[in-house]
Amino acid sequence: MQTISSTFIIQLIFLLCTINTNVFSLKCYQCNSHIDNLCNNVKNSRERPKECPPHLQASCKTVIQDAPFIYNHNATNKPAVRILRDCSAILAETAQCIDRVGTDKVKMRYCVCADDACNQSSRISSFK
Repeated sequence: MQTISSTFIIQLIFLLCTINTNVFSLKCYQCNSHIDNLCNNVKNSRERPKECPPHLQASCKTVIQDAPFIYNHNATNKPAVRILRDCSAILAETAQCIDRVGTDKVKMRYCVCADDACNQSSRISSFK
């Protein structure tokens, strides 16, 4: 009798741990516009949010890089704007963005948010 109850308890604990992991797992869009142009606008693409690895479960991020010295390979020859969407270890209670300008006038906007698939917005890309 005791063997049956201890086996049942072990199975129950395993089941609860499995359910907990799936319920609280953060899902973010994970793409790079340098590799996949559909990353520019994930709302209108086949891209779907993916489960974040355990060490990057704090938030979703979107990084927008405007590099005036890197050019797109098209007829307009406009400076390249690259978008990276991914999971992040930075804790974010509310959605927030930080703008930075670096060497060679490279502009960066780094945004984090804490909900599933919250890094899909294209509105955050409109910085000058």
